[in-house]
Amino acid sequence: MIRTATPAGERNRRDEWPPAAALRKITRGMRPKIRVWVTFGDDMKFGDGRARLLELIDARGSLSKAAEELEMSYRNAWGYLQDLERAAGFQFVERMAGGGPKSGMRLTADGKRFLERYRKFRTALDDTMKRQFARTFPRGRSARARKRT
Repeated sequence: MIRTATPAGERNRRDEWPPAAALRKITRGMRPKIRVWVTFGDDMKFGDGRARLLELIDARGSLSKAAEELEMSYRNAWGYLQDLERAAGFQFVERMAGGGPKSGMRLTADGKRFLERYRKFRTALDDTMKRQFARTFPRGRSARARKRT
């Protein structure tokens, strides 16, 4: 077999590690996961957990129902909201007066706008992460193998 020299820094396909077949076996069942926070100052983090709390408050109209669904105490959820609003400098939620079925809590316009932007930011990061993961850990047959068939 005659081997041709490859330019410095380039590797011959036969020298790849791991081989494509082994890489497919290794990556089976692998999925990328990323944790992201938006920070307010040095201490306050806003991530998927707080976003989910806000979404549930908006959907259920109640902090207590949202906290219960997330299996967290009302006091802890209320503390999260207070810390978040203090750090962000604006209100995320407002109480609805009444005492009847229309009472409870809802997101403010600023809270909804922030949550929409966070979700847009997060979706873009997830899309980019998935594309990069697919490039780095290809799952199907290699382009070279597809050309042969």
